[in-house]
Amino acid sequence: MVGLSKQAAYLSEKQVKNAISRMNDYRHSLRNKVIIELTLYAGLRAIEVASLRWEHLLNEDGEIGEVIKLTNDASKGRSGGLVPLNAKLKATIAELWNATAYRSAKNAVIVDAKGQALKRQSVVNLLWSHYRKCDIQGASSHSGRRTFVSNAARKISLVGGSMRDVQALARHANLQTTQRYVEQNTEAQRLVVGML
Repeated sequence: MVGLSKQAAYLSEKQVKNAISRMNDYRHSLRNKVIIELTLYAGLRAIEVASLRWEHLLNEDGEIGEVIKLTNDASKGRSGGLVPLNAKLKATIAELWNATAYRSAKNAVIVDAKGQALKRQSVVNLLWSHYRKCDIQGASSHSGRRTFVSNAARKISLVGGSMRDVQALARHANLQTTQRYVEQNTEAQRLVVGML
């Protein structure tokens, strides 16, 4: 999101599927798939993707756990916290963990060909160019996060939650910030009015 008037594009389900499947076109396809899924299914920011270490993902048994334990030093400001892992994302991360040659909890999850942690700007650039390749207009590195927050907001009441729960998932200090992320759905508005 680049301010109040210009937001990163929200991705439709079809665009999400296309963007994930087209990550297979790259040399580091598994790593890149983890990058895009971390934004789409966990709502991570580019800085958080770049800063993520295996210790944030591993449980006490040394296996991929059920949550991302995002520390403040790996996040924006003091917005660390626990982020539940989506089943698809967990499977992709486990695949990357199993394919990692030198496994250490302190190592970065997202690395370059030399094993060095990718920089935030590299994550931003990769996602921006990938969305262009997929012909998704207005998409940026923040589109996955916006899509995650919007989708969570649409589904949270189905599991007995509220916008406060979405705020916690997004790790926003202010509920109004979370609300700005949510994509409007005119069809849903029409349907809910019809139910009144």
